[in-house]
Amino acid sequence: MSAQVAEKYVDLWEFDGVANWYRDLPPDTVDALFSEERTMLRISQEADGFWMAQGGVQGEDKFSSLEDAKKAGDAIIEAAYRAQEKAILKDAGLDPELWGFEYKDPATFTCKNDDALSITDQGDWRNGTRWTAWTGEDEIGEYAEPLQAAEALLQRPALGL
Repeated sequence: MSAQVAEKYVDLWEFDGVANWYRDLPPDTVDALFSEERTMLRISQEADGFWMAQGGVQGEDKFSSLEDAKKAGDAIIEAAYRAQEKAILKDAGLDPELWGFEYKDPATFTCKNDDALSITDQGDWRNGTRWTAWTGEDEIGEYAEPLQAAEALLQRPALGL
């Protein structure tokens, strides 16, 4: 006999103490990764129900309960995270067939054909560069843009030949 385990809902919405709940949407451009400004999804309680707004623009859907609004908002945010990798790769000028992206600390692009080839965020700008190209543990160079780092990595001769 197998026991069913109910999935526990984790509420990630921040309440402002009045009548609004907020969640950050994931960044979808390289510049947005490092911006202090975030696009937020907001749920507001009005006299006629709960309304959702994104970037200050109120949606057309009214929700009868806060729970329903949060579930709909969670679905929007989950879809945004699924689309994030593709959007950031496109913004960086990197081929999504060849590169992957992880939004972690540090933000990292990894070559799908050779996971030893990677590009990591330095955390801040250093002498006009922000990205470091790596082959395994070896630093190849520092670059202003991920595309420059990717081109430098892919132009290197194959190791061991």
